[in-house]
Amino acid sequence: DAKEWVAVCGPTGTGKTHFLSAIVNSMISKGLNAKYVSAVELFSEGRNSLGSSDKQRFQHLYNLCTRGENVAIDDVGIGRATDWEVGMISEIIELRYIRGLKTVIGTPFRVDGGGEFTLSGSGRMHDSSASKLRSASSIITLLKNMRKQ
Repeated sequence: DAKEWVAVCGPTGTGKTHFLSAIVNSMISKGLNAKYVSAVELFSEGRNSLGSSDKQRFQHLYNLCTRGENVAIDDVGIGRATDWEVGMISEIIELRYIRGLKTVIGTPFRVDGGGEFTLSGSGRMHDSSASKLRSASSIITLLKNMRKQ
């Protein structure tokens, strides 16, 4: 059966962001409400909001990630891999999975299999969330720079 999620994996410079943007633009051209979010931006806004009374931008991004109907979340696994970041991305994956929301993920880490170069093996996502991501996703691995020069 067709999977509702897509995981785009590959090293830096392979065109993951371009690929995710193309998927979002394709959804929009079909009349769907689709959004692109960078996990790096989400985490940055979250850290900035900790000591601030203005949490609107972070709350907007978080709500988009956990409730948006069709969302592409890029740069999953990039960052400091703090307990807070790992908990946040795992929570987002869990909530999107439970709510049945269409999801596209971009990550430099492998999603399938085990080992240190996977999201869970590297400590960048909780095992249960990585398992849901694997089971729900069609996995596309970009091995070389696929962007047009």
